[in-house]
Amino acid sequence: MKKTLVALAALAATGAFAQSSVTISGQLDAGLAVSTSTTGVASTNLAGGLYGASRLRFVGVEDMGGGNKANFLLEMQPSMVNGGTSGNGLFNRGAWMGLSGGWGELRLGRQGTTTIGVVCTIDQSGCYSGFFGGGLLFSGSGSIANNTNPWFAANPTRGGAGQAVSTIGGGFNSQAPAPLVAGTSPGANAATATTTGQDVTRVVNGVTYLSPNFGGFTAQAQYAFGGVAGAAGDGATTGLQAMYANGPITAGFAWSNAGGTAASPNTGTLMTLGGVYNFGMIALGLGYQKEGAATNGSAFAVNFTDAQAVGVTVMGNLGAFKPYIKFGNRSVSGGTFGSGTVAQMVNIGTTYALSKRTAIYADYVVDTAPGQTGVLAGTNPTQLGLGLQHTF
Repeated sequence: MKKTLVALAALAATGAFAQSSVTISGQLDAGLAVSTSTTGVASTNLAGGLYGASRLRFVGVEDMGGGNKANFLLEMQPSMVNGGTSGNGLFNRGAWMGLSGGWGELRLGRQGTTTIGVVCTIDQSGCYSGFFGGGLLFSGSGSIANNTNPWFAANPTRGGAGQAVSTIGGGFNSQAPAPLVAGTSPGANAATATTTGQDVTRVVNGVTYLSPNFGGFTAQAQYAFGGVAGAAGDGATTGLQAMYANGPITAGFAWSNAGGTAASPNTGTLMTLGGVYNFGMIALGLGYQKEGAATNGSAFAVNFTDAQAVGVTVMGNLGAFKPYIKFGNRSVSGGTFGSGTVAQMVNIGTTYALSKRTAIYADYVVDTAPGQTGVLAGTNPTQLGLGLQHTF
């Protein structure tokens, strides 16, 4: 028996048996939010995800030998406010499986778009901070439910008509700064992305190829099936990404296209370019995004046919303190909104590490966009967030 155990241990040590593991990790975030919406409604409430959404993830890896592995990820979004889950679907933050090796990696399932990685690199804090942990993403004024005017976007909004069919399946569920209703808490109006059935950061039915690292260069190609029959298209999403990370320089480019269908023929494109230079005690990030939309001869109106966004991020590294400032704007033209600035953001704050895994934070954000008519009219939304975050 002992010899058998020794032999088995020796075989395992030489890799004769495939090694597999499942790890559990995540992040918990809760704090106090003092908010004023675009309608002028003030609210003070306990909130989750003020500096990035809470999450619980299961990651599996099987070493099949020869440098090849089988992988999977299941990620959900627990609520520190009510103990439930935020968003439609149990694993609303990700559910994919695939294979990887020296040739790269193939992923199948619900996963982030090719754009979100570039935007959150420019953000420098993983698209945390801002209005309910949106960072550069989503932190514009207006209605995220209609996908009209986030600061930066991770999926083409097709001129504010909503994402492609290939994003349907439950959404980000960030608590938007906009449509607070008098007499309710922020959480009562929080399910903005999920009420449309579309996800503003991910695709479903997705197939993604990720290249190996070539001297700091990596690339991605993504196709998400819409699955709708019809000559006008099936509502698929296509995306590309190229990244370079070497020394103090990180730079990225992303492009994506949201296809239309016979029932919803509008299409959209989204291009993002930017990067970060780390000087040591301070790092500077710059980003630019351009979004376009077309009705393709249909009678369906769009809120805009052209949108442009710029963002500047400055991140300090002062030991336990990591102060930051993020600012920029988004403008639109060519649609029912007319021409103008729809988001003009200033976001300042700091995190302070109490330990390796636990930090406290203070964050303030304001959208000073002048506003227009209709859904964009109103006061400038603000939010002060004070909270605690733990990673595991």
